[in-house]
Amino acid sequence: MTIWCSGINYFKEFEQLDHLAKELSRQTDIIDNVDSWTTNFARYIRISSPKKESVKNLMKNETFFNEKLSQFLYSPSGGKYRDIFRFDGELQCGKASPRVLLSDMTFRHKIFSGPSEHIPAMNRVKKIIKETNLSGKVFPLSQGYAGWETDEVIAEELYRNLGLAVLCIFITSLILVGHLICSLLVLFMVFLSLIDVGGFMHFWGLTIDTVSCVNIIIAIGLCVDYSAHIAHRFLIEHSGTREERICKTLTNIGPAVMNGGISTFLAFILLANSQSHVFSTFFKIFFLVVLFGLFQGLVVLPVILSYVGPEPNIVSATPSETDQEMNLNGTHQKDKENNSSLLINSSLTVKDEM
Repeated sequence: MTIWCSGINYFKEFEQLDHLAKELSRQTDIIDNVDSWTTNFARYIRISSPKKESVKNLMKNETFFNEKLSQFLYSPSGGKYRDIFRFDGELQCGKASPRVLLSDMTFRHKIFSGPSEHIPAMNRVKKIIKETNLSGKVFPLSQGYAGWETDEVIAEELYRNLGLAVLCIFITSLILVGHLICSLLVLFMVFLSLIDVGGFMHFWGLTIDTVSCVNIIIAIGLCVDYSAHIAHRFLIEHSGTREERICKTLTNIGPAVMNGGISTFLAFILLANSQSHVFSTFFKIFFLVVLFGLFQGLVVLPVILSYVGPEPNIVSATPSETDQEMNLNGTHQKDKENNSSLLINSSLTVKDEM
């Protein structure tokens, strides 16, 4: 791990920098091998000075500090730190060093078992840096910290994004399906599919990372498809009991839903043998989504609808209304036939007279 220091007055804040290095060295439960130029530079000043005084008293002014820093960086004990500095000018042996623009100090973390250990360790390091109260920009940076920061926030962001996506799905299905109970049942099927996918990810060796989270969020729009079609078709099947209506629903649209799932599966089946983590994760999650989405839409939802399904949106005409409509149609037909007969008779009469 590297702690970068920029935009600070190294002469005035040297004691704070040295305190930061010493404080990190005390965290023996999480940190090993703190390598800071401040510790060796303070030792160099004490050794090179005949007076037995503190480093703070030995540093008379900023010019003295810059001269000693230049000597230290060209000395056997300080030469290894020369490359960690960036100066406002060129560093030359025997001359005072230019103003320091950037420096760093490094350390190693102990081996941690997982996020439950490395996230608190990272936050403790950040807290120590913050409590040092340096004036410039001082921050830790490493490839490991990038992953640890992701581990710290990914669970919260995953749940938040899942909640927002599910809310959008519910609103959309409510508008398009047009029935509250059916929309809630579709939402419940989506919820069950997400639980199934999340549980089987563990047994397939997948963890919650940025790739899997993105795929899970995208997959919500896929698994809602199967249940929404079944619920919508059930609403427009207007004749028969619930059991009869769900049988007609599965007969009329079940094959289309099944074909949709199979065609979606065929679209990404070539990723099954991919060696890339991104592509293999994509295949595994979408395979689970299609599998459980079809199961919830073609098995679980029909069973629920057969027991508690709502009444159809389209109401069939009553027998009395049907009879009245047929009588009216028959009367109109007779009127048309009578009018046609009158026109034919009139035409024949006129022709005879002529």
